[in-house]
Amino acid sequence: MAVTAQDVKALREATGAGMMDCKRALQENDGDFDRAVSWLREKGMASAAKRADRAASEGAVMAKVLDDARTAGMLELNCETDFVARGDEFQALAEGLLDQVIAQAPDFVSPEKAPAGASGKSLVDLPYLHDASKTVADVVTALSGKTGEKMDVRRFVRFEIPADAKGMLFSYVHMGGKIGVLAEIHADSEAALKDPAFDALGRDLCLQICSASPRWVSSDQVAQSAIDEEMRIYKAQAAETGKP
Repeated sequence: MAVTAQDVKALREATGAGMMDCKRALQENDGDFDRAVSWLREKGMASAAKRADRAASEGAVMAKVLDDARTAGMLELNCETDFVARGDEFQALAEGLLDQVIAQAPDFVSPEKAPAGASGKSLVDLPYLHDASKTVADVVTALSGKTGEKMDVRRFVRFEIPADAKGMLFSYVHMGGKIGVLAEIHADSEAALKDPAFDALGRDLCLQICSASPRWVSSDQVAQSAIDEEMRIYKAQAAETGKP
């Protein structure tokens, strides 16, 4: 049965799903409107677009360092409520996406979140690592539909120590997934890397970073413009007190 633009529009208005998803739903179900609605709901696509303007301010930060301590990743997956964020399915999805980041080294989350003019691999467009029949976007959309909450892969980072460098990666996640830290620390020798004190240093530095939220590793990395801006803010704060 031929699918018309009017059919697609009506299904989109009824479900909030994307135009191409609506067209495919009608094609898969021989133009039957009700079956197409059910198909979209089963795929987690119905109402996904209607959730797009809602705030996804909860979620989880996941961090993982591989056994060799030379490759690591961290990812933030957002949803709308803490209840969903603490659920097993959400946690499993966040961990699965982190596995994907570490294994496949995508360049950015999505074309929409890529830097201007950037090219490379988009995480959401890759086949999902644990089910290659679906894309990452499909898997996120499906769980969004199941929970009824907007979900968003906000950001990720991936570290890998070069083969000719001596160093280790460390991670720390605080407050049940609210704050995450990855730290890369280098040493002069392999012997130093094997010293328990080096491991303790890495873990302590992660705690320090988590607590203090430093923006730079050392003072020589601080741009003069940043110093000037901080001075401006402090002067304005002092002026507000009315004291000389």
